[in-house]
Amino acid sequence: MTYQPPPQYPGYGQGYPGYPGYPPQPPKGKPVWPWVLGGVFLAIVLTVGGCVAVFGSIAYRIDKESKKEISVTYEISGTGSADISYTSGDFDTTSDNDAPLPWTKAVTLTGFVRSGRVSATMSGTTGGTVSCRILRDGKVIVEDSDSGSYAYVSCYHTFD
Repeated sequence: MTYQPPPQYPGYGQGYPGYPGYPPQPPKGKPVWPWVLGGVFLAIVLTVGGCVAVFGSIAYRIDKESKKEISVTYEISGTGSADISYTSGDFDTTSDNDAPLPWTKAVTLTGFVRSGRVSATMSGTTGGTVSCRILRDGKVIVEDSDSGSYAYVSCYHTFD
């Protein structure tokens, strides 16, 4: 058997300086890095834009909800007088001491937590019956009643 050299490939054996015997590299194409950089930039822009849209929507809803108003009417009924405490607005508490009964107050509740609260304690030791109600659009939402010396009632409701 005689020795036969390996088949010759085009450009085989020419090599590069310092790399004898390796085939030549194909010619370089267009650079890829501008496409990669553009893709990364586009991903960042889309992510930031999406976050701005989501947070903008949330901020709009929060602003709209904070300006929402609900009108309610508080009623305290009974005989004699009572010390009355009620919420009027955004967490503002107001008191009417020794107020004659029956007592009615229309208030507008605003803010994030629109909750209505009214409470009354009968004045004096003679006692009696006292009741409270919270009304919205003429409908009773909550009511409570008590009787006796220093009778106490409390009505509370959180509105949507």
